[in-house]
Amino acid sequence: GMIVSYFVSQKLSEPILELNEIAKELATGKYDINFPTSGVYEVDELSKTLNYATKELSKMDEMRVSIVANVSHDLKTPLTVIKSYSEMIKDISGGNKEMRDNHLDIIISEADRLTEMVNSILDISKLEMQMDDLKMEELSLRELTENLIYRLDILRTRQNYEFIIEGNSEGVINGDRSMMNQVLYNFASNAVSFVGPDKKIIFRIEEDDENITYSIIDHGRGIPDSEKEKIWERYYTDHHNHVRNVVGTGIGLHIVRVILQKHNFKFGVDSELGKGSRFYFIAPKANN
Repeated sequence: GMIVSYFVSQKLSEPILELNEIAKELATGKYDINFPTSGVYEVDELSKTLNYATKELSKMDEMRVSIVANVSHDLKTPLTVIKSYSEMIKDISGGNKEMRDNHLDIIISEADRLTEMVNSILDISKLEMQMDDLKMEELSLRELTENLIYRLDILRTRQNYEFIIEGNSEGVINGDRSMMNQVLYNFASNAVSFVGPDKKIIFRIEEDDENITYSIIDHGRGIPDSEKEKIWERYYTDHHNHVRNVVGTGIGLHIVRVILQKHNFKFGVDSELGKGSRFYFIAPKANN
């Protein structure tokens, strides 16, 4: 009996000791490891669990590295605006009170937006959980767009971007003003980053009897069909070079998706490689 017990304990202890040694490697941050099977059911189940945990830890680590390395995308546009308007105050508008105050208002507005964006980056889950609390009101998408273009005007004056509003519709819908402002800003920031050589970004507002269709169009390099669904995922990033030489946190379009889903607005992207992209959403007209 003792001999049998000895061999059984050896059969169990050897693979467990091996798992223990491999687990020590995992603890050092080495994720390209595999916990082997041994033919003992209980030990094999433990190996499967540890292999699953290893894969999940690897994904989380990649996500962490991606966020830290690529956070510049969502912060780059407001930081550029703040820096540029600060330089203008120093060089041009310092002695002109009205112009200086306008420039300072834009800097303050962009600083507030930076705070909002940082909060979203730090706690995207909290943002999602609170999305049901929509403060619905009647909004003019044309007015929101005009305000957005005003904030981005420094990109026109300093970097030759061209912002165009197409369509005669006011685009009046029911929505949460703060959240819809964030949708337009994130769409625009994405277009600014991926704009084509013409540096032209088109804001198109169309309507029919029931709906408003809002589009932001650029003439950049476009999106491959294989990526069109992925771009809406949390922390998706694109490592290809583009105009502003930045890489995304992947949070911007994910936030857009969450906000538009909570509003029950249809949305999507049409894109052709080498010709550009059109991001859009469709919302019921306010009087409907």
